[in-house]
Amino acid sequence: MLGLLHDGINRNRRTRLKSEISRLAPWFHNLHMPDGTQTAPDHALGDFPSYKWREIAAFLPEDLTGWSVLDIGCNAGFYSFQLASRGANVEGIDSNLHYLSQAKWASKHFDVKNRVHFEKKTGVRIGPKQKDL
Repeated sequence: MLGLLHDGINRNRRTRLKSEISRLAPWFHNLHMPDGTQTAPDHALGDFPSYKWREIAAFLPEDLTGWSVLDIGCNAGFYSFQLASRGANVEGIDSNLHYLSQAKWASKHFDVKNRVHFEKKTGVRIGPKQKDL
């Protein structure tokens, strides 16, 4: 009996998640949400940008704890979430409010423990407080 109740709750959550994803469409980043739902499974570029991440991830340290990262043109935050999952504190910036709303929404679903901050910016001046990446 509890199994059926649990299945119904999960089905309702997934339905709600898919509805929110549809509301925030169109998506350029195909994010893989923690429950397996994807934001753009039929993306014209395939599983973008996951396939790109698989190519570069090995060149970055697994543990980025304490690193300060600037993600310029963060879009829906794919790279921000990947880097934060390795421990980095990430500032994601973009000039497009639509993509920033997607990123802020998605950040609530990933376990990044307040390590990601998204902001609308059109230019960056890097001063004495440098970023590690």
